Amino acid sequence: MTEVPGTDREQAEKQVLEETPLRPEGVEEDSSTQGDEGQTGDDVKPGAGSTDPVT
Repeated sequence: MTEVPGTDREQAEKQVLEETPLRPEGVEEDSSTQGDEGQTGDDVKPGAGSTDPVT
């Protein structure tokens, strides 16, 4: 982003946020997978001793 004389930074930032799409046009959100949302902390840790030792 280049600064234009007379433009304050907050206004320039607002314009960039309004003009920049979150994803490119023509790309649709993939809702067929759930990913790892909702899995946190101890629920996703492997059990003790369940991994192969490094040799």
